[in-house]
Amino acid sequence: MLAVLLVALATRWLAYTGFFGSDEVTYTESAFRVLRGDWTVDDYVGANRLGVNLPMAALAAVFGANEFGAAAFSLICSLAEVAVVTWAGWRWFGARTALVAGLLMATLPTQVHFGGRLMADAPLCLAITAAFVLFFEGARRRSSFLIFGAGICAGLSFWVKPVTMFVFAILLCYPIVERRIDLRWLWMLPGTLLAMAANGWVFKLLTGDFWYVFANMRERRASGYLEAGTAAGQIASDAHYYLVFLFGKIYHTGLLGYLAVAAIAWMWLRRRAPDDGQGAARRFVVFWFVGLMLILSLLPVGFNPLMIVPKQTNYMLMFVAPLCLLAAWGIARLPTLLMAGATGATMAVGVLFALLLQGSVAVFTANSLATLRQVQAQPGAVFYVMSNAYRAARFQALVGGVDVQPRVHHIQAWQHPGNSAAVAERYAVVDEESYDWDGSRPFKRPDDVPACWVLAGELRGQPAGAGAALLRTAAATPGLGGTAIGRRLEALAVPRPARIYRLPEQGC
Repeated sequence: MLAVLLVALATRWLAYTGFFGSDEVTYTESAFRVLRGDWTVDDYVGANRLGVNLPMAALAAVFGANEFGAAAFSLICSLAEVAVVTWAGWRWFGARTALVAGLLMATLPTQVHFGGRLMADAPLCLAITAAFVLFFEGARRRSSFLIFGAGICAGLSFWVKPVTMFVFAILLCYPIVERRIDLRWLWMLPGTLLAMAANGWVFKLLTGDFWYVFANMRERRASGYLEAGTAAGQIASDAHYYLVFLFGKIYHTGLLGYLAVAAIAWMWLRRRAPDDGQGAARRFVVFWFVGLMLILSLLPVGFNPLMIVPKQTNYMLMFVAPLCLLAAWGIARLPTLLMAGATGATMAVGVLFALLLQGSVAVFTANSLATLRQVQAQPGAVFYVMSNAYRAARFQALVGGVDVQPRVHHIQAWQHPGNSAAVAERYAVVDEESYDWDGSRPFKRPDDVPACWVLAGELRGQPAGAGAALLRTAAATPGLGGTAIGRRLEALAVPRPARIYRLPEQGC
């Protein structure tokens, strides 16, 4: 176990991502606000997820209000999920499967990536995985206590992301899989309700409303954001979405999809083999994976018009634990040398894709970070920047960097200078790299800037990290220059430019 965790820790250190510009800014801001004694609850979902904000605040109290203090919770949860999967592999299938499962999870691209992101995904998936593992372990041992603990873990996932509670509905089908009913299984319900009630009691103390989370979710759902996002093409809901990423765009899960399917096929072929005492465990892991895949792919969330559950690549993190167990079961049945080779190859592919995911984020944020350095270099100027750079300024100030926020405004505000009207120099930065991601961009294309803006320069940030270096090395491979692959690699390795424009003193 220790060796597996050391591999996991080393991989997450090497492929650490950090700032991206998404909700990690909100989580960090909310956690550090608690650290200062401000318990105000914000309506935005990322700001009232107590299962993220409170542990982040506690760890920041230990490690300091800095980036490591903010990142520690995701890292710990990621490592803990690796440990849970390793333990489950050992309990259900033996030491060989446990070792392979742990190493696959330790180097799984998406697991590594979100272990280095300051987000809710790693804590959420730890709670979900622990709930399923404890439920089956409790069912095997006929332990009401363990099944109650599974319910507690399910309830803790409510603390992190309440809307994901629907994934536990698949356990309602477990009696069908086992063709029996054990009343001890019902102990999961009071455990879940107790943990959810504890969340309500905390919100009662903070807001006076025990049902705050439910009211917040109802208001958000009634806002029509799902319908609007789907109509605009900003929310994916295709039923085959996860199949594409498991078997086509494999840079999040590496070879895991193919290995797991091969293992399931192997299980099916040997279904009439003499009982080895692992049949129930095999059935449960297949049920766990297939159930989550189906519910995350096909669950309706609206009927007028009909909409199925939204898809995101980070949601795949919810079902990679059973995938690792399935793949490990298959690999562990190979002769020792083949097992070592298959495990090593899968790990190598996983680390490679984890570094590429890190590199892609480094390239994406490079211009935003370069923009902040430009702001620091011109202390007498005000800058109007795009959303990613604006959030980078907030994040930098939160984690102890140079606070340039007073001189950084969102680019939409350029015609309303306010207190900056008396400033001699005003600039706007249009970043092509993050332009398409910016839902509040003020014009349709990067070149559609107002005629009164005067081009004053160009920024092209230098992406940092092992992943970015790997991309640059690949792009510089001899013989690829000028080829389609070479051009594609260069586009991935080098951020598109960010142009700096001098603005008139007043709007135009």
